[in-house]
Amino acid sequence: MRKGHLCPGPVFQVLLLALIVFAFSRISHSGEEAPGSDWVKPLTRTWKVEADTSKAYPYSDIGGEIRLRFVDYRNAIGLGSETDPDRRRFRIRGRLWYEHRFTPATKVVAGLANESFIYLECESCDSEFGEIIFESLYLEWIRLSGHPVGLRIGRQDLFYADGLLVCDGGPLDGSRTIYVNGAALSSSIPLWSFDIFTAYNPKIDEYLPRINNKHRMLIEHYEFLAGIMARRSAPDGGETSYLLEPYYIYKREMDDPRNATIHTVGIRLGFPIWQARFDTELAYQAGKVPETEISEDSPVKIPDLAGPQSISAYAATVKLGMDLGEPISGNITLGYIHLQGDDRTTRNKHEGWNPVLGRWPIWSELYIYTLLMERDAHPMKQGVAFWQNLKAPYLDLRVGPHKHWKFLGRYMRLGADENIFSDPQNEGSLDRGDLLVFRLSYNPLPDWSAHLHFEAFRPGGFYDPYFESIEAEGPDDATFVRIEIKKTF
Repeated sequence: MRKGHLCPGPVFQVLLLALIVFAFSRISHSGEEAPGSDWVKPLTRTWKVEADTSKAYPYSDIGGEIRLRFVDYRNAIGLGSETDPDRRRFRIRGRLWYEHRFTPATKVVAGLANESFIYLECESCDSEFGEIIFESLYLEWIRLSGHPVGLRIGRQDLFYADGLLVCDGGPLDGSRTIYVNGAALSSSIPLWSFDIFTAYNPKIDEYLPRINNKHRMLIEHYEFLAGIMARRSAPDGGETSYLLEPYYIYKREMDDPRNATIHTVGIRLGFPIWQARFDTELAYQAGKVPETEISEDSPVKIPDLAGPQSISAYAATVKLGMDLGEPISGNITLGYIHLQGDDRTTRNKHEGWNPVLGRWPIWSELYIYTLLMERDAHPMKQGVAFWQNLKAPYLDLRVGPHKHWKFLGRYMRLGADENIFSDPQNEGSLDRGDLLVFRLSYNPLPDWSAHLHFEAFRPGGFYDPYFESIEAEGPDDATFVRIEIKKTF
Protein backbone atom coordinates (compact mmCIF):
# COMPACT_ATOMS: atom_id res chain seq x y z
CA MET A 1 0.00 0.00 0.00
CA ARG A 2 1.29 3.42 -0.88
CA LYS A 3 1.99 6.00 1.75
CA GLY A 4 -1.13 7.93 2.70
CA HIS A 5 -3.50 5.63 0.81
CA LEU A 6 -6.73 4.79 2.63
CA CYS A 7 -8.52 1.50 2.13
CA PRO A 8 -12.31 2.02 2.09
CA GLY A 9 -13.08 -1.55 3.20
CA PRO A 10 -11.94 -1.21 6.84
CA VAL A 11 -13.64 2.17 7.17
CA PHE A 12 -17.01 0.77 6.11
CA GLN A 13 -16.67 -2.34 8.29
CA VAL A 14 -15.64 -0.38 11.36
CA LEU A 15 -18.59 1.99 10.95
CA LEU A 16 -20.87 -1.03 10.65
CA LEU A 17 -19.43 -2.48 13.84
CA ALA A 18 -19.99 0.83 15.62
CA LEU A 19 -23.66 0.78 14.60
CA ILE A 20 -24.04 -2.77 15.90
CA VAL A 21 -22.46 -1.83 19.23
CA PHE A 22 -24.73 1.20 19.50
CA ALA A 23 -27.81 -0.90 18.79
CA PHE A 24 -26.91 -3.48 21.42
CA SER A 25 -26.17 -0.76 23.94
CA ARG A 26 -29.77 0.41 23.84
CA ILE A 27 -30.94 -2.93 25.27
CA SER A 28 -29.48 -2.79 28.76
CA HIS A 29 -26.54 -1.55 30.75
CA SER A 30 -25.99 -1.89 34.48
CA GLY A 31 -23.34 0.80 34.81
CA GLU A 32 -20.83 -1.68 36.25
CA GLU A 33 -17.21 -1.65 35.16
CA ALA A 34 -16.77 -3.54 31.92
CA PRO A 35 -14.89 -6.82 32.09
CA GLY A 36 -11.53 -6.44 30.44
CA SER A 37 -11.26 -2.67 30.83
CA ASP A 38 -7.96 -0.96 30.01
CA TRP A 39 -6.86 -0.56 33.62
CA VAL A 40 -7.90 -3.81 35.25
CA LYS A 41 -8.07 -4.08 39.00
CA PRO A 42 -7.14 -7.26 40.88
CA LEU A 43 -9.83 -9.87 41.23
CA THR A 44 -12.45 -8.79 43.74
CA ARG A 45 -11.72 -10.41 47.06
CA THR A 46 -14.65 -12.73 46.63
CA TRP A 47 -15.28 -13.48 50.30
CA LYS A 48 -16.23 -9.83 50.81
CA VAL A 49 -18.68 -9.60 47.91
CA GLU A 50 -22.22 -8.81 48.97
CA ALA A 51 -25.18 -10.02 46.93
CA ASP A 52 -27.17 -7.39 45.07
CA THR A 53 -30.66 -8.02 46.44
CA SER A 54 -32.20 -5.27 44.30
CA LYS A 55 -32.24 -7.55 41.26
CA ALA A 56 -34.29 -10.61 40.53
CA TYR A 57 -32.17 -13.59 39.57
CA PRO A 58 -31.35 -14.83 37.05
CA TYR A 59 -30.72 -11.69 34.99
CA SER A 60 -28.58 -10.65 32.02
CA ASP A 61 -26.72 -7.53 30.98
CA ILE A 62 -25.05 -6.43 27.77
CA GLY A 63 -22.74 -3.53 26.98
CA GLY A 64 -20.07 -2.30 24.63
CA GLU A 65 -17.35 0.17 23.88
CA ILE A 66 -15.87 2.04 20.92
CA ARG A 67 -12.34 3.39 21.17
CA LEU A 68 -10.79 5.55 18.46
CA ARG A 69 -7.08 6.32 18.59
CA PHE A 70 -4.89 8.42 16.35
CA VAL A 71 -1.24 7.44 16.86
CA ASP A 72 1.88 9.05 15.40
CA TYR A 73 5.32 7.82 16.41
CA ARG A 74 8.65 8.88 14.96
CA ASN A 75 11.97 7.02 15.34
CA ALA A 76 10.53 4.93 18.18
CA ILE A 77 11.62 1.49 16.94
CA GLY A 78 15.14 2.16 15.69
CA LEU A 79 15.90 5.74 16.79
CA GLY A 80 16.30 6.88 13.20
CA SER A 81 18.01 3.82 11.68
CA GLU A 82 17.10 2.86 8.10
CA THR A 83 14.94 -0.03 9.30
CA ASP A 84 12.85 2.30 11.46
CA PRO A 85 9.58 3.28 9.73
CA ASP A 86 7.66 6.30 10.93
CA ARG A 87 4.04 5.37 11.52
CA ARG A 88 0.85 7.37 11.58
CA ARG A 89 -2.41 5.49 11.88
CA PHE A 90 -5.88 5.17 13.30
CA ARG A 91 -6.61 2.29 15.67
CA ILE A 92 -10.32 1.53 16.05
CA ARG A 93 -11.35 -0.97 18.69
CA GLY A 94 -14.90 -2.19 19.18
CA ARG A 95 -16.02 -4.40 22.07
CA LEU A 96 -19.18 -6.19 23.15
CA TRP A 97 -19.70 -8.03 26.43
CA TYR A 98 -22.50 -10.11 27.87
CA GLU A 99 -23.02 -11.14 31.48
CA HIS A 100 -25.54 -13.62 32.84
CA ARG A 101 -25.97 -14.06 36.58
CA PHE A 102 -27.62 -17.33 37.51
CA THR A 103 -27.57 -16.44 41.22
CA PRO A 104 -25.95 -13.65 43.28
CA ALA A 105 -22.94 -15.96 43.57
CA THR A 106 -22.64 -17.38 40.05
CA LYS A 107 -22.19 -15.72 36.68
CA VAL A 108 -20.82 -16.24 33.18
CA VAL A 109 -19.18 -13.45 31.15
CA ALA A 110 -18.39 -13.39 27.43
CA GLY A 111 -16.71 -10.55 25.54
CA LEU A 112 -15.89 -9.97 21.87
CA ALA A 113 -13.31 -7.52 20.56
CA ASN A 114 -12.03 -6.23 17.25
CA GLU A 115 -9.25 -3.78 16.52
CA SER A 116 -8.74 -2.46 13.00
CA PHE A 117 -6.07 -0.20 11.52
CA ILE A 118 -6.09 2.60 8.98
CA TYR A 119 -2.55 3.67 8.06
CA LEU A 120 -1.91 7.22 6.96
CA GLU A 121 1.85 6.79 6.75
CA CYS A 122 3.85 3.56 6.65
CA GLU A 123 5.49 2.11 3.57
CA SER A 124 5.33 -1.52 4.76
CA CYS A 125 1.91 -1.46 6.49
CA ASP A 126 -1.57 -2.33 5.20
CA SER A 127 -4.85 -1.00 6.50
CA GLU A 128 -7.10 -3.86 7.52
CA PHE A 129 -10.23 -4.97 9.32
CA GLY A 130 -8.85 -7.07 12.16
CA GLU A 131 -9.94 -10.27 13.79
CA ILE A 132 -13.10 -10.58 15.85
CA ILE A 133 -12.01 -12.55 18.89
CA PHE A 134 -13.17 -13.60 22.34
CA GLU A 135 -11.31 -11.39 24.79
CA SER A 136 -13.19 -12.89 27.72
CA LEU A 137 -15.17 -16.06 28.38
CA TYR A 138 -15.25 -17.21 31.97
CA LEU A 139 -17.35 -18.64 34.78
CA GLU A 140 -17.20 -17.17 38.26
CA TRP A 141 -18.44 -18.61 41.54
CA ILE A 142 -18.55 -16.49 44.71
CA ARG A 143 -18.62 -18.03 48.19
CA LEU A 144 -18.32 -21.64 47.10
CA SER A 145 -20.52 -23.75 49.39
CA GLY A 146 -20.92 -20.70 51.62
CA HIS A 147 -17.18 -20.45 52.35
CA PRO A 148 -14.95 -17.41 51.76
CA VAL A 149 -13.70 -18.87 48.49
CA GLY A 150 -14.18 -17.66 44.94
CA LEU A 151 -13.15 -19.17 41.63
CA ARG A 152 -12.95 -17.68 38.16
CA ILE A 153 -12.06 -20.03 35.32
CA GLY A 154 -11.65 -19.31 31.60
CA ARG A 155 -10.38 -16.41 29.50
CA GLN A 156 -9.97 -13.43 31.82
CA ASP A 157 -7.76 -10.46 32.74
CA LEU A 158 -5.28 -10.63 35.59
CA PHE A 159 -3.66 -7.54 37.10
CA TYR A 160 -1.83 -7.54 40.41
CA ALA A 161 -0.17 -4.75 42.37
CA ASP A 162 1.28 -2.09 40.00
CA GLY A 163 1.50 -4.53 37.09
CA LEU A 164 5.26 -4.96 37.41
CA LEU A 165 4.89 -8.73 37.06
CA VAL A 166 1.28 -9.56 36.16
CA CYS A 167 -0.70 -7.58 33.60
CA ASP A 168 -0.59 -8.52 29.90
CA GLY A 169 -0.84 -12.07 28.54
CA GLY A 170 -0.35 -11.06 24.88
CA PRO A 171 2.15 -8.18 24.52
CA LEU A 172 2.46 -8.54 20.73
CA ASP A 173 -1.15 -7.54 20.06
CA GLY A 174 -0.62 -4.14 21.63
CA SER A 175 -3.50 -2.70 23.65
CA ARG A 176 -6.12 -4.80 21.86
CA THR A 177 -6.38 -7.27 24.75
CA ILE A 178 -4.50 -8.27 27.90
CA TYR A 179 -6.22 -11.59 28.67
CA VAL A 180 -4.82 -14.90 29.85
CA ASN A 181 -6.35 -18.37 29.59
CA GLY A 182 -6.50 -19.78 33.09
CA ALA A 183 -8.05 -19.91 36.52
CA ALA A 184 -7.83 -17.82 39.67
CA LEU A 185 -8.95 -18.81 43.15
CA SER A 186 -9.43 -16.21 45.90
CA SER A 187 -9.73 -17.02 49.59
CA SER A 188 -8.59 -15.98 53.05
CA ILE A 189 -7.31 -17.22 56.36
CA PRO A 190 -7.04 -15.19 59.57
CA LEU A 191 -4.98 -12.02 58.90
CA TRP A 192 -4.29 -12.99 55.26
CA SER A 193 -6.08 -12.90 51.93
CA PHE A 194 -4.65 -14.51 48.82
CA ASP A 195 -5.15 -15.38 45.18
CA ILE A 196 -3.82 -18.55 43.56
CA PHE A 197 -3.73 -18.43 39.77
CA THR A 198 -2.57 -20.36 36.75
CA ALA A 199 -2.46 -19.37 33.08
CA TYR A 200 -1.44 -20.69 29.67
CA ASN A 201 -0.70 -18.35 26.78
CA PRO A 202 -0.07 -19.71 23.27
CA LYS A 203 1.75 -17.88 20.47
CA ILE A 204 -1.51 -17.55 18.53
CA ASP A 205 -5.03 -17.91 19.89
CA GLU A 206 -5.75 -21.65 19.72
CA TYR A 207 -8.76 -22.18 21.96
CA LEU A 208 -11.70 -20.09 20.76
CA PRO A 209 -13.12 -19.29 17.31
CA ARG A 210 -11.98 -16.19 15.42
CA ILE A 211 -13.76 -14.36 12.63
CA ASN A 212 -11.54 -13.00 9.86
CA ASN A 213 -8.60 -14.89 11.34
CA LYS A 214 -5.31 -13.05 10.79
CA HIS A 215 -3.17 -15.55 12.75
CA ARG A 216 -2.02 -12.63 14.82
CA MET A 217 0.96 -13.31 17.07
CA LEU A 218 0.29 -12.78 20.77
CA ILE A 219 3.73 -13.67 22.16
CA GLU A 220 7.02 -15.07 20.86
CA HIS A 221 6.62 -18.47 22.53
CA TYR A 222 4.22 -20.56 24.61
CA GLU A 223 3.97 -19.66 28.28
CA PHE A 224 2.70 -21.43 31.39
CA LEU A 225 2.37 -19.67 34.74
CA ALA A 226 1.29 -20.51 38.26
CA GLY A 227 1.52 -18.30 41.29
CA ILE A 228 0.19 -17.07 44.59
CA MET A 229 -0.32 -13.44 45.65
CA ALA A 230 -0.99 -12.78 49.33
CA ARG A 231 -1.91 -9.68 51.29
CA ARG A 232 -1.82 -8.98 55.01
CA SER A 233 -5.23 -7.90 56.31
CA ALA A 234 -6.55 -6.44 59.54
CA PRO A 235 -8.03 -8.72 62.23
CA ASP A 236 -11.54 -7.82 61.02
CA GLY A 237 -10.58 -8.71 57.44
CA GLY A 238 -10.33 -5.08 56.32
CA GLU A 239 -7.43 -3.07 54.91
CA THR A 240 -4.42 -2.08 57.01
CA SER A 241 -2.61 1.28 56.95
CA TYR A 242 0.54 -0.51 55.81
CA LEU A 243 1.02 -2.78 52.79
CA LEU A 244 2.51 -6.26 53.02
CA GLU A 245 2.15 -8.44 49.91
CA PRO A 246 4.45 -11.44 49.43
CA TYR A 247 4.21 -13.52 46.25
CA TYR A 248 5.66 -16.38 44.26
CA ILE A 249 5.31 -16.97 40.48
CA TYR A 250 6.47 -19.93 38.42
CA LYS A 251 6.87 -19.31 34.68
CA ARG A 252 7.86 -21.65 31.86
CA GLU A 253 8.62 -20.30 28.37
CA MET A 254 8.40 -23.02 25.72
CA ASP A 255 9.71 -22.89 22.16
CA ASP A 256 11.27 -26.34 21.71
CA PRO A 257 14.08 -27.07 21.82
CA ARG A 258 14.71 -23.70 23.52
CA ASN A 259 12.89 -23.52 26.86
CA ALA A 260 13.24 -21.42 29.99
CA THR A 261 12.12 -21.85 33.59
CA ILE A 262 11.84 -18.82 35.89
CA HIS A 263 10.96 -18.74 39.60
CA THR A 264 10.12 -15.30 40.99
CA VAL A 265 9.74 -14.56 44.68
CA GLY A 266 9.09 -11.07 45.96
CA ILE A 267 7.33 -8.71 48.31
CA ARG A 268 5.59 -5.35 48.19
CA LEU A 269 5.87 -3.08 51.23
CA GLY A 270 4.22 0.25 51.92
CA PHE A 271 3.46 2.53 54.84
CA PRO A 272 2.66 6.19 55.54
CA ILE A 273 5.41 8.63 56.55
CA TRP A 274 3.92 11.82 57.98
CA GLN A 275 2.10 13.42 55.03
CA ALA A 276 3.68 11.09 52.46
CA ARG A 277 3.63 7.39 51.62
CA PHE A 278 6.55 5.06 50.96
CA ASP A 279 6.18 2.01 48.71
CA THR A 280 8.70 -0.52 47.47
CA GLU A 281 8.73 -3.81 45.60
CA LEU A 282 11.65 -6.23 45.79
CA ALA A 283 11.88 -9.45 43.78
CA TYR A 284 14.43 -12.15 43.00
CA GLN A 285 14.49 -14.67 40.16
CA ALA A 286 16.13 -18.06 39.78
CA GLY A 287 15.83 -20.81 37.20
CA LYS A 288 17.41 -21.67 33.86
CA VAL A 289 17.44 -20.24 30.32
CA PRO A 290 19.07 -21.52 27.13
CA GLU A 291 22.29 -20.10 25.77
CA THR A 292 21.83 -16.67 24.18
CA GLU A 293 22.23 -17.06 20.41
CA ILE A 294 23.71 -14.10 18.55
CA SER A 295 23.94 -13.98 14.75
CA GLU A 296 27.10 -12.68 13.09
CA ASP A 297 25.40 -9.52 11.82
CA SER A 298 23.70 -8.64 15.13
CA PRO A 299 24.70 -5.32 16.74
CA VAL A 300 24.40 -7.01 20.16
CA LYS A 301 27.79 -8.05 21.55
CA ILE A 302 27.74 -11.11 23.84
CA PRO A 303 30.64 -13.58 24.28
CA ASP A 304 30.38 -17.35 23.80
CA LEU A 305 28.48 -18.68 26.82
CA ALA A 306 28.62 -22.47 26.31
CA GLY A 307 25.29 -24.03 27.20
CA PRO A 308 22.25 -23.27 29.40
CA GLN A 309 22.52 -20.48 31.91
CA SER A 310 21.35 -20.40 35.52
CA ILE A 311 19.27 -17.34 36.40
CA SER A 312 20.15 -15.01 39.24
CA ALA A 313 18.36 -11.67 38.78
CA TYR A 314 16.60 -9.07 40.86
CA ALA A 315 14.29 -6.08 40.54
CA ALA A 316 13.60 -3.20 42.87
CA THR A 317 11.23 -0.26 42.70
CA VAL A 318 11.01 2.50 45.30
CA LYS A 319 8.72 5.51 45.42
CA LEU A 320 7.80 8.25 47.85
CA GLY A 321 4.51 9.97 47.10
CA MET A 322 2.67 12.88 48.67
CA ASP A 323 -0.83 14.22 48.10
CA LEU A 324 -0.91 17.89 47.14
CA GLY A 325 -4.11 18.62 48.98
CA GLU A 326 -6.57 21.41 48.33
CA PRO A 327 -7.10 23.42 46.22
CA ILE A 328 -5.05 21.23 43.84
CA SER A 329 -6.19 17.63 43.74
CA GLY A 330 -3.33 15.29 42.88
CA ASN A 331 0.01 13.93 44.04
CA ILE A 332 3.73 14.11 43.38
CA THR A 333 5.97 11.04 43.41
CA LEU A 334 9.73 10.59 43.44
CA GLY A 335 10.81 7.09 42.49
CA TYR A 336 13.56 4.77 41.32
CA ILE A 337 13.46 1.61 39.19
CA HIS A 338 16.19 -1.00 38.87
CA LEU A 339 15.64 -4.07 36.68
CA GLN A 340 18.89 -5.99 36.47
CA GLY A 341 20.73 -6.58 33.21
CA ASP A 342 22.86 -9.58 32.29
CA ASP A 343 26.53 -9.42 33.24
CA ARG A 344 28.21 -10.56 30.02
CA THR A 345 31.49 -11.50 31.77
CA THR A 346 29.91 -14.39 33.75
CA ARG A 347 29.77 -17.83 32.12
CA ASN A 348 26.72 -20.10 32.40
CA LYS A 349 24.92 -17.45 34.45
CA HIS A 350 22.20 -15.02 33.37
CA GLU A 351 21.44 -11.94 35.50
CA GLY A 352 18.88 -10.33 33.17
CA TRP A 353 15.47 -9.62 34.69
CA ASN A 354 12.38 -11.29 33.17
CA PRO A 355 9.20 -9.14 33.40
CA VAL A 356 6.95 -12.29 33.45
CA LEU A 357 3.54 -10.81 32.42
CA GLY A 358 4.72 -7.22 32.90
CA ARG A 359 5.34 -6.48 29.21
CA TRP A 360 3.12 -3.44 28.82
CA PRO A 361 3.57 0.38 28.85
CA ILE A 362 3.86 0.58 32.62
CA TRP A 363 6.18 3.60 32.39
CA SER A 364 6.18 4.63 28.73
CA GLU A 365 4.15 4.13 25.54
CA LEU A 366 7.15 5.10 23.37
CA TYR A 367 10.06 3.31 24.99
CA ILE A 368 8.47 -0.15 24.73
CA TYR A 369 9.21 -0.03 20.97
CA THR A 370 12.80 1.11 21.42
CA LEU A 371 13.39 -2.06 23.46
CA LEU A 372 12.98 -4.04 20.22
CA MET A 373 16.57 -3.06 19.39
CA GLU A 374 17.72 -5.27 22.29
CA ARG A 375 15.83 -8.41 21.29
CA ASP A 376 18.98 -10.39 20.41
CA ALA A 377 20.33 -9.94 23.94
CA HIS A 378 17.55 -12.08 25.46
CA PRO A 379 17.84 -15.88 25.46
CA MET A 380 14.23 -16.39 24.27
CA LYS A 381 14.35 -13.46 21.81
CA GLN A 382 11.67 -11.29 23.42
CA GLY A 383 11.29 -7.81 22.02
CA VAL A 384 8.65 -5.15 22.59
CA ALA A 385 8.17 -4.04 26.22
CA PHE A 386 10.69 -6.57 27.56
CA TRP A 387 11.73 -4.43 30.52
CA GLN A 388 15.19 -5.26 31.87
CA ASN A 389 18.70 -3.81 32.13
CA LEU A 390 17.17 -0.56 33.37
CA LYS A 391 18.05 2.00 36.04
CA ALA A 392 15.71 4.96 36.17
CA PRO A 393 15.09 7.68 38.75
CA TYR A 394 11.89 9.55 37.93
CA LEU A 395 9.61 12.37 39.02
CA ASP A 396 5.87 11.97 38.53
CA LEU A 397 3.24 14.72 38.89
CA ARG A 398 -0.51 14.10 38.67
CA VAL A 399 -3.03 16.89 39.16
CA GLY A 400 -6.75 17.27 38.66
CA PRO A 401 -7.46 21.01 38.54
CA HIS A 402 -11.08 20.30 37.58
CA LYS A 403 -13.34 17.32 38.16
CA HIS A 404 -13.36 16.58 34.42
CA TRP A 405 -9.67 17.22 33.74
CA LYS A 406 -6.51 15.38 34.80
CA PHE A 407 -2.87 16.00 33.96
CA LEU A 408 0.12 13.66 34.17
CA GLY A 409 3.72 14.78 33.80
CA ARG A 410 6.69 12.45 34.17
CA TYR A 411 10.45 12.80 33.74
CA MET A 412 12.69 9.71 33.68
CA ARG A 413 16.47 9.61 33.53
CA LEU A 414 17.15 6.21 31.90
CA GLY A 415 20.31 4.20 32.47
CA ALA A 416 21.49 0.59 32.22
CA ASP A 417 23.58 -2.05 34.02
CA GLU A 418 25.29 -3.18 30.81
CA ASN A 419 25.86 -1.70 27.35
CA ILE A 420 24.91 -4.69 25.22
CA PHE A 421 26.01 -2.96 21.98
CA SER A 422 29.64 -2.44 23.01
CA ASP A 423 32.43 -4.99 23.33
CA PRO A 424 32.20 -6.70 26.77
CA GLN A 425 35.87 -5.91 27.43
CA ASN A 426 35.40 -2.24 26.53
CA GLU A 427 32.21 -1.15 28.23
CA GLY A 428 30.35 1.66 26.51
CA SER A 429 28.12 4.35 27.94
CA LEU A 430 25.33 3.30 30.32
CA ASP A 431 23.34 6.46 29.63
CA ARG A 432 20.14 5.45 27.83
CA GLY A 433 18.78 8.99 27.73
CA ASP A 434 15.98 11.28 28.91
CA LEU A 435 12.27 10.54 28.65
CA LEU A 436 9.41 13.03 29.06
CA VAL A 437 5.76 11.93 29.32
CA PHE A 438 2.68 14.18 29.31
CA ARG A 439 -0.98 13.23 29.32
CA LEU A 440 -4.07 15.43 29.47
CA SER A 441 -7.29 13.52 30.17
CA TYR A 442 -10.86 14.72 29.84
CA ASN A 443 -13.89 12.87 31.23
CA PRO A 444 -17.01 14.98 30.61
CA LEU A 445 -19.46 12.14 31.38
CA PRO A 446 -19.19 8.72 33.07
CA ASP A 447 -19.38 6.92 29.72
CA TRP A 448 -17.21 9.33 27.70
CA SER A 449 -13.45 9.84 27.98
CA ALA A 450 -10.65 11.35 25.93
CA HIS A 451 -6.97 12.07 26.28
CA LEU A 452 -3.95 13.55 24.56
CA HIS A 453 -0.72 11.65 25.26
CA PHE A 454 2.73 12.90 24.25
CA GLU A 455 6.21 11.48 24.85
CA ALA A 456 9.68 12.58 23.80
CA PHE A 457 12.89 10.58 24.16
CA ARG A 458 16.41 11.96 23.73
CA PRO A 459 18.87 9.04 23.39
CA GLY A 460 22.13 8.94 25.32
CA GLY A 461 25.49 7.35 24.55
CA PHE A 462 24.13 3.83 25.22
CA TYR A 463 23.07 3.61 21.55
CA ASP A 464 26.25 4.96 19.91
CA PRO A 465 27.91 1.53 19.45
CA TYR A 466 24.73 0.24 17.78
CA PHE A 467 24.83 2.94 15.11
CA GLU A 468 28.57 2.50 14.64
CA SER A 469 28.05 -1.23 13.98
CA ILE A 470 25.48 -0.56 11.24
CA GLU A 471 27.50 2.37 9.88
CA ALA A 472 24.64 4.84 10.32
CA GLU A 473 24.35 8.30 11.75
CA GLY A 474 22.33 8.75 14.86
CA PRO A 475 20.66 8.14 17.12
CA ASP A 476 17.79 10.57 16.56
CA ASP A 477 15.25 11.85 19.05
CA ALA A 478 11.97 9.92 19.15
CA THR A 479 8.41 11.14 19.73
CA PHE A 480 5.04 9.53 20.35
CA VAL A 481 1.63 11.23 20.06
CA ARG A 482 -1.76 9.67 20.74
CA ILE A 483 -5.24 11.15 20.72
CA GLU A 484 -8.00 8.93 22.07
CA ILE A 485 -11.79 9.17 22.29
CA LYS A 486 -13.71 6.39 24.02
CA LYS A 487 -17.41 5.77 24.49
CA THR A 488 -18.81 3.04 26.73
CA PHE A 489 -22.41 1.89 26.37
